[in-house]
Amino acid sequence: MISPPKPHPFPRPRRFVFPKPQRLPRSKRLTIAAAFPCKDGAVICADTQEIIPGYVKTDTEKMTVIAGTHFNIAFTGAGDSDLIEMTVQEMDIELTKTKATAEWDIRKAIKSALLDVFNNHILPDPDILPEDRPELLIALQYDAGVLLYKTRGTRFLRLHSPACVGRGVVLAKSLSAQLFKKNMPLRLGCIVALYVLNQTKRWVDGCGGNSDVLLLSDRDRSIVRISTEKVQTFEKHFDEFNEYIRPLLLATADRETTDATF
Repeated sequence: MISPPKPHPFPRPRRFVFPKPQRLPRSKRLTIAAAFPCKDGAVICADTQEIIPGYVKTDTEKMTVIAGTHFNIAFTGAGDSDLIEMTVQEMDIELTKTKATAEWDIRKAIKSALLDVFNNHILPDPDILPEDRPELLIALQYDAGVLLYKTRGTRFLRLHSPACVGRGVVLAKSLSAQLFKKNMPLRLGCIVALYVLNQTKRWVDGCGGNSDVLLLSDRDRSIVRISTEKVQTFEKHFDEFNEYIRPLLLATADRETTDATF
């Protein structure tokens, strides 16, 4: 006797294992940013390239200016972009709340905001790496002059000499030491800043885009931003100068070069 066929069992449904979503890397300002104290003001500058590592490079403005009734403050820096913007915003809020006008009160308000961001937002977040923490350069312009500061973590320092932050810091510091002299006027400090940015963008990976340069005078509380057209003119001059000076540099060190050849 033929037995009836057994019903075919339904196949066991497959289990789909969805990949764990990966956090999009933070947008970083690998950056070169620098500040130069001049005898008649200060220069503060940065490149404009910002990257999401492994994804995209963009151009963005890395300089923030807060214009007040009694003072102006310019900020730039390196690190995580969102953290930098939040830190600057908190500083602005603290300055507004305290109605600070004197230099000591302004410093106190800025330091208070810096500590608040660090203790309440950076330290508790395990995803924030040490290299993502904001490192800021700050220029304070008020009636008595222009002062420069640097922040890193909870440290807040007054600057009396050029300072650089970001990916290109080693090259930028070297060039600044060679070219910048104490009590240099603002117009020459601007040229040094443009050259430092130009060379760092050329030779350091992660630095690039345009050069954004602010000149803060201690005479009339004016802030001048160098136009893109002027930046490009200076950069063309630097490139041509380097081509002209290279054979002269070699010839002066070569004992076989005759005076006529030189």
